[in-house]
Amino acid sequence: MSGVYWYNNTLGQKLYSPSLKASAKDNLADALTSFATALSVILSRTGIAWLDGAMAVIVGLIIVKSGLDIFRDSAFALSDGFPQTELDDYKHIVEDIPGVVSVADIRGRNYGANIYIDITIYVDPHISVQAGHDITEVVETTLQNTGNITAIDVHVEPFR
Repeated sequence: MSGVYWYNNTLGQKLYSPSLKASAKDNLADALTSFATALSVILSRTGIAWLDGAMAVIVGLIIVKSGLDIFRDSAFALSDGFPQTELDDYKHIVEDIPGVVSVADIRGRNYGANIYIDITIYVDPHISVQAGHDITEVVETTLQNTGNITAIDVHVEPFR
Protein backbone atom coordinates (compact mmCIF):
# COMPACT_ATOMS: atom_id res chain seq x y z
CA MET A 1 0.00 0.00 0.00
CA SER A 2 2.94 2.31 0.57
CA GLY A 3 3.94 1.88 -3.06
CA VAL A 4 0.37 2.55 -4.22
CA TYR A 5 0.32 5.70 -2.03
CA TRP A 6 3.59 6.93 -3.53
CA TYR A 7 2.41 6.23 -7.09
CA ASN A 8 -1.03 7.86 -6.67
CA ASN A 9 0.41 10.88 -4.85
CA THR A 10 3.08 11.45 -7.51
CA LEU A 11 0.57 11.05 -10.33
CA GLY A 12 -1.96 13.27 -8.55
CA GLN A 13 0.57 16.08 -8.22
CA LYS A 14 1.73 15.68 -11.82
CA LEU A 15 -1.84 15.76 -13.19
CA TYR A 16 -3.14 18.32 -10.64
CA SER A 17 -5.82 15.77 -9.71
CA PRO A 18 -7.49 16.29 -6.34
CA SER A 19 -9.22 12.91 -6.57
CA LEU A 20 -5.91 11.06 -7.04
CA LYS A 21 -4.41 12.99 -4.13
CA ALA A 22 -7.39 12.02 -1.95
CA SER A 23 -7.01 8.41 -3.04
CA ALA A 24 -3.32 8.56 -2.14
CA LYS A 25 -4.19 9.81 1.36
CA ASP A 26 -6.58 6.87 1.72
CA ASN A 27 -3.82 4.51 0.55
CA LEU A 28 -1.46 6.00 3.15
CA ALA A 29 -4.05 5.48 5.88
CA ASP A 30 -4.47 1.87 4.74
CA ALA A 31 -0.70 1.32 4.83
CA LEU A 32 -0.38 2.85 8.31
CA THR A 33 -3.33 0.90 9.73
CA SER A 34 -1.99 -2.34 8.23
CA PHE A 35 1.40 -1.66 9.80
CA ALA A 36 -0.16 -0.86 13.18
CA THR A 37 -2.32 -3.98 13.01
CA ALA A 38 0.64 -6.19 12.11
CA LEU A 39 2.68 -4.65 14.92
CA SER A 40 -0.20 -5.27 17.32
CA VAL A 41 -0.38 -8.94 16.32
CA ILE A 42 3.36 -9.38 16.73
CA LEU A 43 3.50 -7.56 20.06
CA SER A 44 0.43 -9.38 21.41
CA ARG A 45 2.71 -12.34 22.06
CA THR A 46 4.40 -10.29 24.79
CA GLY A 47 1.33 -10.72 26.98
CA ILE A 48 0.81 -7.01 27.58
CA ALA A 49 -2.98 -6.77 27.83
CA TRP A 50 -3.38 -3.04 27.13
CA LEU A 51 -1.29 -3.13 23.95
CA ASP A 52 -4.12 -4.31 21.73
CA GLY A 53 -6.39 -1.50 22.93
CA ALA A 54 -3.63 1.09 22.47
CA MET A 55 -3.05 -0.05 18.90
CA ALA A 56 -6.80 0.10 18.23
CA VAL A 57 -6.82 3.72 19.40
CA ILE A 58 -3.83 4.52 17.16
CA VAL A 59 -5.53 2.90 14.16
CA GLY A 60 -8.71 4.83 14.92
CA LEU A 61 -6.78 8.12 15.11
CA ILE A 62 -5.09 7.40 11.78
CA ILE A 63 -8.46 6.75 10.14
CA VAL A 64 -10.05 9.89 11.64
CA LYS A 65 -7.10 12.10 10.64
CA SER A 66 -7.13 10.72 7.10
CA GLY A 67 -10.87 11.32 6.80
CA LEU A 68 -10.58 14.88 8.12
CA ASP A 69 -7.72 15.67 5.71
CA ILE A 70 -9.67 14.35 2.73
CA PHE A 71 -12.81 16.22 3.86
CA ARG A 72 -10.90 19.49 4.31
CA ASP A 73 -9.31 19.30 0.86
CA SER A 74 -12.56 18.23 -0.80
CA ALA A 75 -14.66 20.90 0.93
CA PHE A 76 -12.17 23.58 -0.14
CA ALA A 77 -12.26 22.43 -3.77
CA LEU A 78 -16.02 21.89 -3.86
CA SER A 79 -16.64 25.42 -2.58
CA ASP A 80 -14.55 26.85 -5.44
CA GLY A 81 -11.60 27.39 -3.14
CA PHE A 82 -8.37 28.23 -4.92
CA PRO A 83 -4.91 28.74 -3.41
CA GLN A 84 -4.26 32.45 -2.92
CA THR A 85 -0.53 31.97 -3.55
CA GLU A 86 -1.26 30.71 -7.07
CA LEU A 87 -3.61 33.64 -7.74
CA ASP A 88 -0.89 36.03 -6.55
CA ASP A 89 1.63 34.35 -8.88
CA TYR A 90 -0.75 34.67 -11.86
CA LYS A 91 -1.45 38.31 -10.94
CA HIS A 92 2.26 39.19 -10.92
CA ILE A 93 2.77 37.47 -14.27
CA VAL A 94 -0.10 39.42 -15.85
CA GLU A 95 1.03 42.74 -14.38
CA ASP A 96 4.35 42.33 -16.22
CA ILE A 97 2.61 42.11 -19.61
CA PRO A 98 3.02 45.29 -21.71
CA GLY A 99 -0.24 47.22 -21.89
CA VAL A 100 -1.61 45.93 -18.60
CA VAL A 101 -1.72 48.81 -16.13
CA SER A 102 -2.80 46.58 -13.22
CA VAL A 103 -4.99 43.65 -12.27
CA ALA A 104 -8.31 44.74 -10.77
CA ASP A 105 -9.53 41.26 -9.82
CA ILE A 106 -8.51 37.65 -10.27
CA ARG A 107 -10.35 34.47 -9.31
CA GLY A 108 -9.61 30.84 -9.89
CA ARG A 109 -11.40 27.55 -9.52
CA ASN A 110 -10.67 23.91 -10.16
CA TYR A 111 -12.82 21.56 -12.13
CA GLY A 112 -11.19 18.20 -11.63
CA ALA A 113 -7.64 18.59 -12.88
CA ASN A 114 -8.54 21.70 -14.89
CA ILE A 115 -8.00 25.29 -13.78
CA TYR A 116 -10.29 28.17 -14.74
CA ILE A 117 -9.16 31.76 -14.26
CA ASP A 118 -11.36 34.88 -14.35
CA ILE A 119 -9.35 38.09 -14.47
CA THR A 120 -10.15 41.77 -14.84
CA ILE A 121 -7.33 44.01 -16.04
CA TYR A 122 -6.95 47.76 -16.31
CA VAL A 123 -5.59 49.20 -19.54
CA ASP A 124 -4.97 52.69 -20.89
CA PRO A 125 -8.43 54.20 -21.55
CA HIS A 126 -7.23 55.82 -24.79
CA ILE A 127 -6.24 52.66 -26.68
CA SER A 128 -8.40 51.15 -29.39
CA VAL A 129 -10.72 48.20 -28.91
CA GLN A 130 -8.37 46.17 -31.10
CA ALA A 131 -5.39 47.06 -28.91
CA GLY A 132 -7.37 46.04 -25.81
CA HIS A 133 -8.28 42.75 -27.49
CA ASP A 134 -4.66 42.14 -28.43
CA ILE A 135 -3.63 42.61 -24.79
CA THR A 136 -6.24 40.05 -23.69
CA GLU A 137 -4.83 37.57 -26.21
CA VAL A 138 -1.36 38.00 -24.73
CA VAL A 139 -2.77 37.58 -21.21
CA GLU A 140 -4.53 34.35 -22.21
CA THR A 141 -1.50 32.91 -24.01
CA THR A 142 0.88 33.83 -21.18
CA LEU A 143 -1.31 32.26 -18.49
CA GLN A 144 -1.94 29.11 -20.54
CA ASN A 145 1.81 28.68 -20.87
CA THR A 146 2.36 28.90 -17.09
CA GLY A 147 0.50 25.78 -16.04
CA ASN A 148 -2.49 23.54 -16.37
CA ILE A 149 -4.94 26.36 -17.07
CA THR A 150 -7.81 25.22 -19.24
CA ALA A 151 -9.88 28.38 -19.63
CA ILE A 152 -9.24 32.05 -19.03
CA ASP A 153 -11.83 34.81 -19.09
CA VAL A 154 -10.21 38.23 -19.41
CA HIS A 155 -12.29 41.35 -18.83
CA VAL A 156 -10.83 44.73 -19.80
CA GLU A 157 -11.53 47.95 -17.90
CA PRO A 158 -10.20 51.43 -18.63
CA PHE A 159 -7.78 52.67 -16.00
CA ARG A 160 -8.95 55.95 -14.42
